Amino acid sequence: MRIETLCIVPMSAIGSALSSYIAQNIGANRKDRVSQGYRAANIMIILIAQWFGTPCRLAGLQTSVSRLPTTRQVNGK
Repeated sequence: MRIETLCIVPMSAIGSALSSYIAQNIGANRKDRVSQGYRAANIMIILIAQWFGTPCRLAGLQTSVSRLPTTRQVNGK
């Protein structure tokens, strides 16, 4: 299992859960809870990203995004 997978799965799960949460609250006409849930999910995602990202950066581990070619490398300029 790659480190990137460990970082992405929790955030993806929160997104999936948020979809159902929002749909149920819109159906129940509780739009105030939609914004609360959205804010809470964003905070959780930011905290998870920091929790996984900080040790990786301190250890010098790179993610696949940092290994992507730059525009200059692709265009040959």
